[in-house]
Amino acid sequence: TRFGEFAYVLDDVRLTVWAIDELLRRQEAERHADRERARDDGVTLRLAVGTIAALEARSRGDAAAPAAAPGWSGCPYRGLAPFDERHAGVFYGRSLLTAQLLQRLAERVTTGGPLIVVGPSGAGKSSLLRAGLVPQLMQDQLVPGCRNWPRRVLTPTGAPLRELAVHLADLAGIDAMAVHRSLLAEPELAPLLVHQVLATANRPERLVLVVDQLEELFTSVDDRDPAACAQRAAFVTALHAMAAAPVDGNDGPAALVVLGIRADSLDRALAYPGLRAAIEAGPFTVAAMTEAELRWAITGPATEAGVVIADGLVDAILDELRHPASAAGFDVGVLPLLSQAMFTTWEHREPQGLTLRAYRRAGGVADAVQHSAEAVYQGLADAERRCAGAVLTHLTAITDDGRLARRRLPRAGVPTAVSAAPREVDRVLEAFAAKRLVVFRDGTVELAHDVLLQAWSRLRDWLDRDRADRALHTRLTDDASTWSRSRTDPSFLYRGTRLALARQATARWAGDVERYPPLAPEPARFLAASQRAAFRTSLLRRGAVVGLALLAVAATVSAIGAADGRATAEHQH
Repeated sequence: TRFGEFAYVLDDVRLTVWAIDELLRRQEAERHADRERARDDGVTLRLAVGTIAALEARSRGDAAAPAAAPGWSGCPYRGLAPFDERHAGVFYGRSLLTAQLLQRLAERVTTGGPLIVVGPSGAGKSSLLRAGLVPQLMQDQLVPGCRNWPRRVLTPTGAPLRELAVHLADLAGIDAMAVHRSLLAEPELAPLLVHQVLATANRPERLVLVVDQLEELFTSVDDRDPAACAQRAAFVTALHAMAAAPVDGNDGPAALVVLGIRADSLDRALAYPGLRAAIEAGPFTVAAMTEAELRWAITGPATEAGVVIADGLVDAILDELRHPASAAGFDVGVLPLLSQAMFTTWEHREPQGLTLRAYRRAGGVADAVQHSAEAVYQGLADAERRCAGAVLTHLTAITDDGRLARRRLPRAGVPTAVSAAPREVDRVLEAFAAKRLVVFRDGTVELAHDVLLQAWSRLRDWLDRDRADRALHTRLTDDASTWSRSRTDPSFLYRGTRLALARQATARWAGDVERYPPLAPEPARFLAASQRAAFRTSLLRRGAVVGLALLAVAATVSAIGAADGRATAEHQH
């Protein structure tokens, strides 16, 4: 009311503010449109340069080799395993997406910040990063001179900071433990370590760091272990610092950081400021392939291997892949199924090439994984089949939020973990690896893809009979590891209801060794220590009760004695 006489002035101010806001929004929309046009132009140029480079490579190859010689030896399809740098020559169907990714990453050369690559499971993120992006960097397709930049591809594992430290130390030629301690104490100073890496590499402009399967930060790191959580936070801080801070005398960031993450883990990533900033800056999304791209993914590798695809096969595969509910016509997560179907079709190929009959024998897209996995399982000896159940379920875990996830483990430790003979475990793992259902990498083993958890009915049955028991088994193993790392601190031991549930569960597991491997030595010692501690506590409690009872009896006797004394004294008087 005090400004009633000036209301018209306030109205004018409000209208002016709204007009300015509308103008700013219009300018932002125009800048966004300009940016998108520039990106499209950049992608077109990159595709043209890539085509020229491919033609040059083919012309050089044609001059040096017989015209009939195939460009690829052996099976060009990867099954459930991802494509990597070695398979860039048979990585078809993603040339446009790779060019778009390069264009987005080129922007980070000056602006900095991690680039998030996101998509659902089965979209082909790992293959895009390893067989699409990295080979293009090696061919100088990002910016001139990028082929000389040091680069590393890593996965977080259950110890992400240690993994990062190992890679940086290797590049810089320094002690990994010292790097780990430095990153843990001051992760925001990670650019200084990158500076040392670049100095070792004769000071090229950038370090390129690709982190694949970033979701392992949430599926493999123990949320109940404060030390593990602190290292996870330091890992994220270090990545953000490397991507944001400039190198001395350089306007850009110390490192180009690319982070591949599954879409269903974005909610967990938002809890970390560095990752939240990258998501808000705009992630790069991996969408479903078009029909033309899927045709290339089917026919391109066969052409490289010099094998003919029979008429009707590609159309039959595409018909089976179609998803009416998808706007693109094909589901974004079908690539692992397609790749496994082509891998098994290759195994059933005929003299005339890849035929529809071979494809049907392999089970088609719908059943290729089921057929492959079940065939391997049925081909094992009885003892190996029992071992297979223990091994494969041990390679999975239930996360704290109830999701089923693959688990990467040291290969040498699997026999001990499942209480089986190393020779039997090796035969099982080698049999499944031969069909691309498990993969070995740097001394570790894991299931080749998440799709196996659902597509193979036997494994699904093993895992779905009682998820609560699977979660308890995984938690007991992880808690035992935490207890061991804490130098057997008794405060980590189970007590009360938790101990009772663990004892009941281990009794059930003992009756189903195919599903639940016998307790490994570490969790067995942990549970035994918990039982001994509980027993000692019980004895102390009983001793206290007995002591109190004795005190009560003594007090009663004393009271009676005192009463008798008083009565005698009164009688004498």
